[in-house]
Amino acid sequence: MLHQYCCQFLEYCQLTDFSARSIQALPIRLNELTIFLKTRRIRSVKRVRYRHLIDYAANYNAPSIHVTKSRVWTLRQFYHFLTLHRIVPEIRHFSCHGLGSEAK
Repeated sequence: MLHQYCCQFLEYCQLTDFSARSIQALPIRLNELTIFLKTRRIRSVKRVRYRHLIDYAANYNAPSIHVTKSRVWTLRQFYHFLTLHRIVPEIRHFSCHGLGSEAK
């Protein structure tokens, strides 16, 4: 499901001069995301919701704070790429009252 988008994203990262260390970490985090989505039986990137991303970043396989930060950074970059290319709609951020909303 994500393989095509991941490959395009990694090419994009190389073209936009991401550091070598970042480019090494990205496939690891994207593979984790793919496995996480498969366990949730989510087959389309368009069916991924904000709550799935939160669950993956904060809870999947009990990550350390460093892994959580890496996942959040990866998701932010990846979803920027996906929205930039109009593959998915932009996800709205939390409001100042702490209530989240998802793009429709």
